[in-house]
Amino acid sequence: MGSGLQKQGPRYEAKVNFRNLPLPRPETAFHKGQMGTLRLRGRRLVVVEGRAHMYDGYTAQQATVLVAALSFWGVKRLLSTGICGVIGRVASPGQWVSFDGHLNLTGDSCLWGLPGQASRIPGHLAGLVREKAARSLVVAGICGPSLPTAAEYRMLDHLGAEAVSMSAVPERLAAEQLKLDHASLYLVTDYWDGMRVVGSVREAKRLAQRASADLWKVLEWLLTTVAESGEV
Repeated sequence: MGSGLQKQGPRYEAKVNFRNLPLPRPETAFHKGQMGTLRLRGRRLVVVEGRAHMYDGYTAQQATVLVAALSFWGVKRLLSTGICGVIGRVASPGQWVSFDGHLNLTGDSCLWGLPGQASRIPGHLAGLVREKAARSLVVAGICGPSLPTAAEYRMLDHLGAEAVSMSAVPERLAAEQLKLDHASLYLVTDYWDGMRVVGSVREAKRLAQRASADLWKVLEWLLTTVAESGEV
């Protein structure tokens, strides 16, 4: 969870700061850099608050070490959450969107081995998350931290991007290569109206804090649905 989305939620049974783990630490104010464990609907849940970004000075591989660590520790399903902007009015601020395709425009790749090894095979989690999303979009991954310029937004639109994120694409690639059942659920906080970005950092923080409770409800629903399906 990033950008204030961890504001409301159950109390952790245990938690640890990234400072005490061999993990890249986030440098962004909205990202705490800690993880906790708890039980929700009878399932063990690992909650990560914050993530390292490429704009913190990390390579794509370094920024996604956390995904590899979670896989190594036995995590089989990964739900990536965060905030994003959209191009046009494909979704409105305050709505949740999922991603069913991406453009990697970061200039780097987190894939271990030969490029192109990851292949997207939608898992059970992705199908469930789409039920809770207002739209399922193609996301463009950029390094940040600055937003695209007007010319870059027009380019992204022509390329077929519908959303922009600084974290979703590297995590998608890492999760796919590690064969995790993975999905993304991102909160729309701003949009490009063809002339300018409509939104602000203050508004993004407000929307994220308001949406935190809704996110936990989605997590409870996901855990209940997975349990009822009989999947481990």
